[in-house]
Amino acid sequence: MIKRDSYKSSFESAKPIVLNRDGNRCVKCGCSLSLEIHHVEGYKQNDPALLVTLCYLCHGVAPMGTERFKEWLANGESGVQTLNRYLAAKGLHGLGERHILAFCSALIDLGWDLNVNRFRVARERMRKSGVRCEGRKPFGLWEGEADALRQMLELRAEGKTCEVIADTLNERAVPTRGGGKWLRTVVAKILKREKVGRYRSNGEGEQNEHGRERNGY
Repeated sequence: MIKRDSYKSSFESAKPIVLNRDGNRCVKCGCSLSLEIHHVEGYKQNDPALLVTLCYLCHGVAPMGTERFKEWLANGESGVQTLNRYLAAKGLHGLGERHILAFCSALIDLGWDLNVNRFRVARERMRKSGVRCEGRKPFGLWEGEADALRQMLELRAEGKTCEVIADTLNERAVPTRGGGKWLRTVVAKILKREKVGRYRSNGEGEQNEHGRERNGY
């Protein structure tokens, strides 16, 4: 099983290599609008040799599997050709590929802008209601994490190092959020969070000049 963070990291590293290799153009139709990366052998394979650059439309019709992809690349319909065929079936004939690509690109941009605006309005509504709405939830908010955080803070108050705290939590079989082992770096990151004091089990916390609780870590 591939860890999500590990997968994301390897894909983000491979993406610019693939785009540069393919000249920032779709390898099927040659356009440079709304480019995406196609996994020839499935989403778990982030080797650049198994990734290719396709436009949004070609990506939608491209098959997986090396042999099937090679056959489609040589003889199959491009995304814009497929869309043109569907448009013709609806009575829209004679549309050029350039116009179809430009229209689809504009449609994608419009959808993106609408989503961004929708999320912005939702975030503002949540902020006004006092609900946290950005990023990953701080450790301690998920079910069962409050006790782990309490133990962590108690050990820290006793002067224990992050490495000792991690070892102690592992010895006590205290679960992590991801299900793995406690690491010194993870403990340090949690303890350094500016707002960690607000998640203490007793609800107490000294506030700094900005009204935020501080914990001294």
